[in-house]
Amino acid sequence: MLLAPGAIWTVKESWKSNDGTEPSDLYLLSTRLGGGVLLLVGIACIVVSWL
Repeated sequence: MLLAPGAIWTVKESWKSNDGTEPSDLYLLSTRLGGGVLLLVGIACIVVSWL
């Protein structure tokens, strides 16, 4: 999600688009932010489990 949100859009969402050419800037931003949040939560869970 962090590295290639455009590829995720192509697989999951492009068929829903009328033009189907590329994802919007908002989609790219929200996908990257969501991936970053999930990454941080995952790292926090691993650190907490070691304590």
